[in-house]
Amino acid sequence: MKPIGIKHAALMLTTCLLLAGCIPVKNVEKAWKDAKADETLVGIWVQNDGEGIVGFVNTDKGFLVSSGSSGLEGGCKSFTTNGHNYIIVAQFRAAILGFDNVEDDNKGGTLIRYKIDGDKLTLYTYSQEKLNAAVKDKKVAGEMDENNSASLSGLDAATIEWLGKIADEKEGWDVQEYKRKKVTGVSADLPRGGLPGTAGRLGRTQGAPRCPAA
Repeated sequence: MKPIGIKHAALMLTTCLLLAGCIPVKNVEKAWKDAKADETLVGIWVQNDGEGIVGFVNTDKGFLVSSGSSGLEGGCKSFTTNGHNYIIVAQFRAAILGFDNVEDDNKGGTLIRYKIDGDKLTLYTYSQEKLNAAVKDKKVAGEMDENNSASLSGLDAATIEWLGKIADEKEGWDVQEYKRKKVTGVSADLPRGGLPGTAGRLGRTQGAPRCPAA
């Protein structure tokens, strides 16, 4: 699919990622600069039970867009550590304008581990309890918020190495599987008039991209 303009991408794509356990990160800038858009993600993916849908659209800005009224919202790039793939979901403002041109509170994001095997997409989300314990035990650099919930401080080399190690562990991960939906045009299965709740927001200050509770 030919890359399209960022505003067009955000308005044409609906994403319903009903996931809990995305890994929150206070500042994704360092890894974002070296990460790449994984074009194998582009398209619409339907959860095996038919309940969830996730979609990715390519853009002319070097990153993908995943956007929705009740799911993840942001620019997406990927990186690999210890043979495992992660999606960085950055705030739209930072992705579009560049991290050097936004305030620190616009540099946050979230992470999701994933694997693609042909027309199958597997998403792995991490236990908040496991993340809390890792930060409290100083196994990885992070911060606790007022609700005693942890976030990673950033994505430096040591943190990325830790992400590679925990990906080898069986405990702490929730798995959701999706299949690629065969469509002739992305917009064919989306609501008329674009994406509810997204138009006009690309330039605003946003909170960190989120994984809503399932």
